[in-house]
Amino acid sequence: MNGYCYAFTDEAAALAAGVLADDPDSEGTLPLPGFARIDPVPLTQEVRGPVDPETGEYDVLTPATMSAEFVFLSSVEHPELSTHQIHPVGIAGLA
Repeated sequence: MNGYCYAFTDEAAALAAGVLADDPDSEGTLPLPGFARIDPVPLTQEVRGPVDPETGEYDVLTPATMSAEFVFLSSVEHPELSTHQIHPVGIAGLA
């Protein structure tokens, strides 16, 4: 099943949007049910140069553009979060 990704610049923005809540058992926060926090994701593909036959490595001509720090995956779309929705490359979604 594919998922929908939502990115926020910081924890306060994610709290305000309602995808995070204060964790009563600690001083931290937890994603609300239906959301899973994931690492920042690439929004554009990395552009690579040809592979060097001697080293087997390649030069990165243009690095990938990465998302904001706080990214959440949901199995359902949330229209109220449309301004935070991102479309990462190479992300399969929820399994």
